[in-house]
This record gives sequence, C-alpha cells and structure tokens, in this order.
Amino acid sequence: RSYAAENNKNVTIFMTTNHAEIDQNEITNLCLDATDGKVHCVQTEHLPHGGEIDTLSHLHHYCALQAEPHKTRVIYMHNKGSFHNGPKNARWRKAMTDAVTSEMCLKPKDDACNVCGLLFSTPPRMFTFLMPGNFFAASCEYVNKLIAPIPFQKRLRELSDKELKPLVNAGNFVFRDKKEAFKDWVMGYNRYSAEHWIGNHPDLQPCDLSVQTDYWYWQNHKPSLDEFVWSMFPRNASVWGEEPSPKLKNNPDLRLRHYSTLAGHLWKFMHLYNATPPETSFFYLSPNDGLFWKEMVRRHGLKAVEVVTAPDFDRNGTFFQISSE
Repeated sequence: RSYAAENNKNVTIFMTTNHAEIDQNEITNLCLDATDGKVHCVQTEHLPHGGEIDTLSHLHHYCALQAEPHKTRVIYMHNKGSFHNGPKNARWRKAMTDAVTSEMCLKPKDDACNVCGLLFSTPPRMFTFLMPGNFFAASCEYVNKLIAPIPFQKRLRELSDKELKPLVNAGNFVFRDKKEAFKDWVMGYNRYSAEHWIGNHPDLQPCDLSVQTDYWYWQNHKPSLDEFVWSMFPRNASVWGEEPSPKLKNNPDLRLRHYSTLAGHLWKFMHLYNATPPETSFFYLSPNDGLFWKEMVRRHGLKAVEVVTAPDFDRNGTFFQISSE
C-alpha cells in the first residue's frame, strides 16, 4: 500500500501500452482488482511499438493542462527490467515504486525539491543527471519548463551533430576515450533521451530517499520503507561518486574540457534552455570544479564554457585555485 493510493481521492493512473494488445476494459478490471477500486486507470494510448518517450510525452502534456502546476505533482513509473525480468529487477522496481509513491516524495519538506526518486546520481558516477531506473515524482511547475520529450530527443541529436562535433574536432571538448565518444547513453540519443530528460534543466532541484549511493544495492536487497530517509541532494560528499582519475585530477587543462564532467552539462543547459543554474543550485556544490564553474558563470554568464574551453584560456593557471578554495 502506498501513500499515493491510500491518502488521496480520485487517484488516476494514465497508462501507455505497447506490443501485446490490451484494451481499456482489461486495464480497468486490472486496477479494480489490484487496488480495491481506490485507483482508476486510463489507457492514454496503445502503440504496436513504443517506449518511455511516448509516456513521458503524455506526462508533459498533462502538466501543461494544469491550472495550478505549482500545486501538482506527477509520478512517472514504467515496467523497468521487463525484458530481462528476474529477482534483481523486481526488487529494484519495487523500491523505486515505493519511493515515488511515498509521502516523502509527494510532499517534500518545504516543497523544496522539484524532482524526487529513490536515488539521484550525477557524473562521474553516471553519464548524466538522472534517477537511475528513471522513476520519479516531479512538480508540474518544473516539468512545464522542459522541452517536450520528442523535440528534446531531436534537439540532443542536432546539438551533437551541428555544434558539439565541431568543438570536439577543434579540441575545445574531449571525451574520456573512444568507447565514450558520442555513444547513445552518453549523448541521450534514441531511447536514452528518456533517461536524460527529467534531469537536464538548470532549475533542477533534486531530492531522494536512498542512503545507499549505488542502485545495485536495491537490486540485491529486499526493499523496506523503513530504510528511506528524505534528503535534498547532495545528502553527503559520497553521493558524487569517485574522484576523477589521476589523469584528469592532475590535469585541469584536460578536465575542464571533458564533456562528461560539469563542463559538458553546463554547455548543454546553455544550448537547450539558454540559461545557467542559479547560484543556489546543487550543481556548484560538486567537489569536481563546482566552485570554479560558479565563478566562471558569474563572470561570463552564458559564455562561461566558451571562454574556459577556448585555446587561449589558461586552464593550468593560478586562477584555477578558485575550485578548491
């Protein structure tokens, strides 16, 4: 039983289905049986072939229709791991579901966070800012700021082909190695754009419930609500993941041009939304050059990344000490 179902009236689950045909009557009966009539289910669309991007498009449209988006929170869930189903994915799916339907995610303290989930992760631990597994509860006020999912998917590809690749060829940006360069999961191409979507806006204010910093803990552990502890991100220093490799740590010239670090994500924010994170953003709390980029944004605004990655910027100079003050 979840807080979402037990403590709210007129709960509706909007479902996008695909592959095997299923109609509204079957969905209605399924929900009635599973929830004792407390939850109403609506089939928004059935697609012969589809993915997360289709359901996220319906979620985005729903938020756009809300008269008071700042008072409305939506939950996104899906059948994560169904193609490789087993005990591990079942446990993880249950933990993510418990998190996003909890009171902690639906009524966060002081309404402080706009995206909540089991576990929030950032580079270098993950390839982008996201909730691993892509289950989340979010404020419609925040969702309405996002580019719609399908145009977002197209925009990521356009940015890469037309603007990023010339910068990589010129040496302004670098990748860790050929295995990472322009791969789908790193860039948000194709189906991976759904995982990039919710976390790639400069106004993101994430919170999560997992004290554990790795999602695999929840794959190997029976989920328990008693383990959930709400916190704004970051709850402690360990959540940022491992430090950069010695090659990057000792080479600011290379690190500040590395696309998969803060530089690349700041560049993406600027090009997608023509904005930078506010000074109070968690983004600048990163031990991996957060303070440095905060100062660069103060000085150069939307040109901060362009300035720092330019050939004539002294990335090895004494000014770099800003990042460790």
